[in-house]
Amino acid sequence: MSGALLNTHDPFFNLALEDHLLHNTREEYFLLYVNDPSVVVGRHQVIFREVNIFEAE
Repeated sequence: MSGALLNTHDPFFNLALEDHLLHNTREEYFLLYVNDPSVVVGRHQVIFREVNIFEAE
């Protein structure tokens, strides 16, 4: 298992890197990072049930 401390705070980059490593390598990775304030919603989640839209604005 490899570990990495990412210096980026970009949630788009961090999630894209996770997806790339998951689907394109066989090695296991342990990633540490802190995203800028953001709301990340999964593919099968209903945003209106998971996120208070008024609070998020």
